[in-house]
Amino acid sequence: MDFKVEKGITLIMLAITILIIVILTATITVVGISTIRETDEEKLISELEIIKQKVLEQYYKYEISGDARLLVGDVISETQINELATELDVTLVEIPDNEVAKDYRRLTPEKLSVIGVNEAEYTYIVNYASGEVINETVKKTNSGKSLYTFAKDFK
Repeated sequence: MDFKVEKGITLIMLAITILIIVILTATITVVGISTIRETDEEKLISELEIIKQKVLEQYYKYEISGDARLLVGDVISETQINELATELDVTLVEIPDNEVAKDYRRLTPEKLSVIGVNEAEYTYIVNYASGEVINETVKKTNSGKSLYTFAKDFK
């Protein structure tokens, strides 16, 4: 009997190797994209929380000094804030009528730098009294979470 010894790889082994490489590449790509999305979402939520803290700092400075210039931002109408709340499906904090700083204000990146947030990319709607912050530019994360937070409830 004469056995022929094959040297090298067969076509089947080559196809299996390519298939494994394709599967691994696809898996790594999906995991990488998912990680990038999660990181972007975490960045949006972190920025929201940083702005909330800065808004509360400004409000406490305002309460101590009584200087209304500390309440930075352009006042927006009740209609605008209610439309935004409806769009985001959030319930805004009920602020008592006797609260002086009950207006919602729009803070652009330039106005955010005035209160110490220097690297913000987006525009936010804030309420100094309640510590509410809404990302007006992005509104929701990729997973559908509303970019809204608040610090205190008056109930």
